[in-house]
Amino acid sequence: MRPRLVLVLAWSLVALSAAACDRLPQLQPPEGARPAAPSPEARAAAGATQQATKPTARQPSGPNPPEFAGGFKDFHTAAPELIGDPVRNEFSPWPGMSEQQTTKGTLIWVEDHDLVFLAEDGRVFTWDPNTRSLKIFRPS
Repeated sequence: MRPRLVLVLAWSLVALSAAACDRLPQLQPPEGARPAAPSPEARAAAGATQQATKPTARQPSGPNPPEFAGGFKDFHTAAPELIGDPVRNEFSPWPGMSEQQTTKGTLIWVEDHDLVFLAEDGRVFTWDPNTRSLKIFRPS
């Protein structure tokens, strides 16, 4: 029953994040503005972009690139191809919960539960650091 609670909490967090994005202001051009015609180079670049199958995540830069810590680091060590690289450092939206975005999904920790990884393709994985076991839950 506990993995189900963790999944419900994880999906709730994702839903809240999506709802927050919907509240962002929509940018509109000024009244009477005419769109500029793209240059031939811009058209060629747009065509090449449309042919790309998947965008790549921005690589960390600067003196302090993001990194995994604690249980997220252990989870990544156990399944680096699944988890990907850190995009941001771990943060806590509220006490007893942590989240970290990766190049392949989102890691979530809820106090007294297994770690959860929400993959970009909709699969959900749990990691039990005590038994070092990885479980997959397919969306239904």
